[in-house]
Amino acid sequence: MKRAESVSTVAQTGKEISTFAVSEEIEASAECIVLCAMCLEAYIKGFAQDHLQSFWTEDMERMEVRVKWLVIPAMLGKADCFQRGSQPYQDFAKLIRWRNNDLAHYKHDFQSPAEIVGIGRVSKIYTICSAANAQRAIETLRQMIQRINEELGFAVPNWLHNEGAWIHPPIIDLSKGEIGYAGPFQ
Repeated sequence: MKRAESVSTVAQTGKEISTFAVSEEIEASAECIVLCAMCLEAYIKGFAQDHLQSFWTEDMERMEVRVKWLVIPAMLGKADCFQRGSQPYQDFAKLIRWRNNDLAHYKHDFQSPAEIVGIGRVSKIYTICSAANAQRAIETLRQMIQRINEELGFAVPNWLHNEGAWIHPPIIDLSKGEIGYAGPFQ
């Protein structure tokens, strides 16, 4: 997300939009979106295994991830933890759709370019893989994990609010063609 934000800032501050910067923003945002979706999928599986150990079956394992986030809190006595028509579940469902339909299992159908204000005509994927949507993915991840734990009376994991431990600001210097991370991961 930080890399997408940095590249987006570079793309927007130049005299002309850099195709390199836009492609880097798309790549960084796609990584963020896919990894957030994967994290939420792994989290709910681990959460169920921790709190519903005797009920965890192969059928539950195969259950679609959006259904797991609704059913597992219900099985633990909190059926109203998430609602399909409310936030943060709506953004979560969109995140999973983006990962499944547009990024991980892309159908290779031709899509006309989209018109983006201030940028012009770009690949339709840029309407999904943008710095704003990378930020939205991170925020959705935080809200989903925080809500399930708070609603069910469990401790919210410390790492959820400690940005330094899981998000590192990147080094982006387009003049040198450098894109990397600032320092070692802790």
